[in-house]
Amino acid sequence: MNIIFDLDGTISNSSEGVIATFRATFKHYNAPELADETIKQYIGPPMEETFAKYLPADQINEAVSHYRKLYKEQGGILKNSMYAGIDRLLAHLKRLGHKTYVATTKDINASKTILKNFGIIDLFDGVYGVNTAEGLYTKTDVLNRLFEETGAVKDDSILIGDTIYDANGAEDVGIIVAIVLYGFGTRQSLAGKKVEFFVDTVEELFHKFPQAKPE
Repeated sequence: MNIIFDLDGTISNSSEGVIATFRATFKHYNAPELADETIKQYIGPPMEETFAKYLPADQINEAVSHYRKLYKEQGGILKNSMYAGIDRLLAHLKRLGHKTYVATTKDINASKTILKNFGIIDLFDGVYGVNTAEGLYTKTDVLNRLFEETGAVKDDSILIGDTIYDANGAEDVGIIVAIVLYGFGTRQSLAGKKVEFFVDTVEELFHKFPQAKPE
């Protein structure tokens, strides 16, 4: 099976660095100061969509670039912790014969840096993220690129994420989705969405995937 992981809120708790960088970016553009809980809602959606809520249209792309620069240069990228058990889960899935991928709306270079820092990048068969130079902005864009490049069978694929943006992306490309509730989403926010299963912990994921069938 092709098991595709979201990054923020699924593999890692990135809230500290993301909140700090959003605050600095909003301050730079004289945007309103927001509560932490409000900013947490913006971990997952495309940043263009978030900044469009608070900035004029002609500042949105500039603000995204400013955010990404600050995230790297001010250390937000390092204020990030892997959820306990993710490394063991990935090794377990590989032993069972599954293929594992990352599909995230975080910038592709930042995503790879984070996964390298965690020491788990080699446990993935591919890492896919936002790449504005190649026109990849949304979860749907990123997932489409993954399937184009890998030739993975959609009927044998699942996305594991934490927010409605993951559910929408999976629906757009025609794959099933599972939701972890230890991240940034809630059951209530996914009301009406078709979800294969919910889990409260990483440990529960160990029991969701049997031995892969030989190809």
